[in-house]
Amino acid sequence: MKKGKVVFIISFLILLSIAIYSTFTYIQQNKRNNEIEKEDYEFCESIDYKNTKYKEHCENVIESINVKTDFFTMYTNVLLEGFLNISFVLCLFLIIPSLCYISGYFKNNMISEEITRTSYSKIKMKLFKKSYYSVLILPAVIIITFLICGLYTKSFDVSYALKYGLVPWSESSLKYPTLFIFCYILNIIIHSILYVNIGICIVRKYHNYFVAVILSFLTFIGIEAILEVLFSGIICTTILKNDLGIYFNIMNMISFNDSKGLIMPLVVPFILMIISFVAIHFLYKDKEKLIIDCEQA
Repeated sequence: MKKGKVVFIISFLILLSIAIYSTFTYIQQNKRNNEIEKEDYEFCESIDYKNTKYKEHCENVIESINVKTDFFTMYTNVLLEGFLNISFVLCLFLIIPSLCYISGYFKNNMISEEITRTSYSKIKMKLFKKSYYSVLILPAVIIITFLICGLYTKSFDVSYALKYGLVPWSESSLKYPTLFIFCYILNIIIHSILYVNIGICIVRKYHNYFVAVILSFLTFIGIEAILEVLFSGIICTTILKNDLGIYFNIMNMISFNDSKGLIMPLVVPFILMIISFVAIHFLYKDKEKLIIDCEQA
């Protein structure tokens, strides 16, 4: 139990540290950019640039001097740049802490002792509850990052982002920042639940902690490969000849592709999440079989 909490905290702190480091880096770079823009503005104001080679440059500088960095631009730089290179292993930051308690519980056959004084439904509830704590890790990091970006920029005006094309999201989505943020966080939660559910499914049969973590990650990679090759490559691109294949990706949840609206990025992970809950139900349905598996482990 204590080990699970420690691993939970470590996972959270690592991800938060990445976000904070990216935030600090962006703020420093933004300050340098503002200084350069200020110098350019003062230079353009000091000369009659209209008949010089600086005409186009100065017009852009003067036009953009009052356009400040917005929330979405900062968030894009902080989180997408910070987590972009590790998106394929983000699931491990959830799976690793989620399996600490449940794997030890099964491996040490604690269920055989507890089942005599507690109902099986309560045992399952306790095990799942301890595993699902890990679902909070990524949403918490995202929310903290949202707050930092909001407090620093104090602006949800997307003029800067749209002018310079610095964000991957559409103008129609960014016009409703509250709805966008809600859908974005919901997207993170759905993916987080899916990742943890994969681990819960695997640990049902493989009680060794390290084996369960490795197999969970390989299962995650396998699901991603099937989605990319079968659904995205063959069904959507080859057979149906559409671009919906971009949504068959459970690995890169951070980018949140909204090219076809805010709901579309949620559909595939939500369906997979429901399927994973069904799988958990059937895997943990038979109490006697689980007890036998724990005794033989």
